[in-house]
Amino acid sequence: MAKKFSIEEQDTVYFNDLLKKYPYDGMVHLRLGETYQALKDTENAIKEVKLAKSLLPMPQWKNYADVVLKELGGIDEPLEKKVQQTPVEYPGYNGFPFEVRNKTELKDMNDDEVIF
Repeated sequence: MAKKFSIEEQDTVYFNDLLKKYPYDGMVHLRLGETYQALKDTENAIKEVKLAKSLLPMPQWKNYADVVLKELGGIDEPLEKKVQQTPVEYPGYNGFPFEVRNKTELKDMNDDEVIF
């Protein structure tokens, strides 16, 4: 109901009481974010939907928040792209995340003997 009135009146004051009563309710923040989206206030919409996503307990609502964020252009860069792409130097054989002193030793090692 607050969302409907807010959009019709171009104002979000109807959410003030809800946020005072339920400051940690992800659904209130999600609906406020959608209201900001309808009002073309992208910056506040993204902020509220991200907050909602962090507060929502159910995976399907988190997924819905992701859909809204994607529409708003507020999806963060995927984690894979944030990871440093340059190879890391390890002691031992370059490129492997374990230490190998020689080929014979590697051949004779069991899986539980590899040092990570």
